[in-house]
Amino acid sequence: MRLFIAVDAPVSVRQKISYVQERLVEIPGVSVTPNASLHATLKFIGETEENVTKVAAKVQEALRDFCPFKADVTGIGVFPGENHPRIVWVGCPALLSLQKALTDEDNTTPIPHITIARVRDGRGKMELLKNVAQLRGQSYGTMSIEEVKIKSSILAPNGPVHKDEATIKLDFTRP
Repeated sequence: MRLFIAVDAPVSVRQKISYVQERLVEIPGVSVTPNASLHATLKFIGETEENVTKVAAKVQEALRDFCPFKADVTGIGVFPGENHPRIVWVGCPALLSLQKALTDEDNTTPIPHITIARVRDGRGKMELLKNVAQLRGQSYGTMSIEEVKIKSSILAPNGPVHKDEATIKLDFTRP
């Protein structure tokens, strides 16, 4: 099973992102992520034979010291860079502490972000970069981080299909 750990984007954030996606979908070579499935990936686990219950127990242990918090969704950029953009993202820098708790030194997961579009080819590169520059300081709202999810990902011809496999509540209560 192909797994990853994520935080779902709430409707209010997805709604603001949808306005950006409406602009991006008009650019040749760009396809937008289905708005209903927008999420911030904290860790990509990949193919594993490990039972989801065991993975969930490890995640719960790694996040035992976290209580619910708020995270601003702000900014926009491209990965791996402007020379060859492949991913268009909006940032969630406040999720970095969760991400660090879940990963080791060899982590290759990029900074916490929500992938809002993918660039299939370079036909619209200049138009894409112009849009990204215009939207750089944009805010997309705040997420209430109360839980993380372990999701499975099945690669399909029209893009990956994600399914929630487990939910881990952030419930540490400070004295």
